[in-house]
Amino acid sequence: MFKNSRVVPLDHSHTYGKGDDMNTKTKKYDASYKFGNTTVHVVAPPPISDEQKEIILEEFHRAGWAIWNSLSIEEQLKLNEEAEAEKA
Repeated sequence: MFKNSRVVPLDHSHTYGKGDDMNTKTKKYDASYKFGNTTVHVVAPPPISDEQKEIILEEFHRAGWAIWNSLSIEEQLKLNEEAEAEKA
């Protein structure tokens, strides 16, 4: 059907996307770990204020409650029973 199609096109060079950086040698990492031939660089998030942390936490809580409220009553009861059984 597609005689010359390829999974990875050979005529396009790599385009840099989110997370890619042409100057990786100048990047500063918070930690680096070497596992065999693999190096893992850890980059910490930028510092944020306590107010920003509180806003993010509230957003997480709202998202969690939205998920909970999207469940049927039966699903909520089942999850509550499972959580109580784990406590015992």
